[in-house]
Amino acid sequence: MEVVSLEQEDDNFNDNFNDNFNDNDNDNDNDNDNDNFKNQNVKSMEDNSIFSDKIFNFEDRLVRFAGECIFFTRNLNKSYENEYYKNQLIRSSGSSSLNFGEAQGTISDKDFIFKVGLAVKELKESRNSLKILNYIKEGDENIRTLLLKEVEELIAIASKMIINKK
Repeated sequence: MEVVSLEQEDDNFNDNFNDNFNDNDNDNDNDNDNDNFKNQNVKSMEDNSIFSDKIFNFEDRLVRFAGECIFFTRNLNKSYENEYYKNQLIRSSGSSSLNFGEAQGTISDKDFIFKVGLAVKELKESRNSLKILNYIKEGDENIRTLLLKEVEELIAIASKMIINKK
């Protein structure tokens, strides 16, 4: 049996810890993942092709829609009207994603239908806010059009989920 001093043991621990930390730093760096996500979204806003990447997971599409609505509202002019519809759009788009998240944890079909119905209601509210901003020509026209198209598709998908559960 080899006798190791406490200093040697501490040095071995620190070396192993630093090696593992550096390995994890390269593989699972959340900051880099978040930066990549942010850069991807910033790039998509510049390209005006925010929905060109096909996402087949409904929850992920709702999250992307809510995020893109936030990015869209950041560029609106400062006025009472814009602030009102900006806040409304942020709340309703985010709420649709949150309600669908709750629906995924339901036990009964009745509860699922109720929660997805709430998500549809919030999506329709988001659509209405976008239509009003479209009518008054606020924000980037291309992004507004893409958001309106996406919200229509999300409403259709969620409505079909309700029909299929009945």
